[in-house]
Amino acid sequence: MNKNYRVMYLRDKNGWTVGCVAMLLQSKERQVGFQLSVVNPADKFERVLARQLALGRLVEQPYFVSLPRQYNAHDISEAVMVAIRNNSALPTRAREAARRWLRVNSL
Repeated sequence: MNKNYRVMYLRDKNGWTVGCVAMLLQSKERQVGFQLSVVNPADKFERVLARQLALGRLVEQPYFVSLPRQYNAHDISEAVMVAIRNNSALPTRAREAARRWLRVNSL
């Protein structure tokens, strides 16, 4: 995997890290590919493992979201979080963390 990717961590209402989102910008197509990993509540979160899982999934089965004509880093993060929030196939913990992120960070 090239180094043109970005990683964000998802947090629950108590601020605990519950997942990792890996994103790969495809600027020519004005889209970003993303994938995520979420920790099982019974397990201890490990950043290195979560990042490796999310990046591996990004290579194998990315989700894609379109970006506006002009965008910045915040727009990319917001587009990914909206896509996570709206995808009922993703884990509930990830969707809740995305909702929380959008409440706090939407402009």
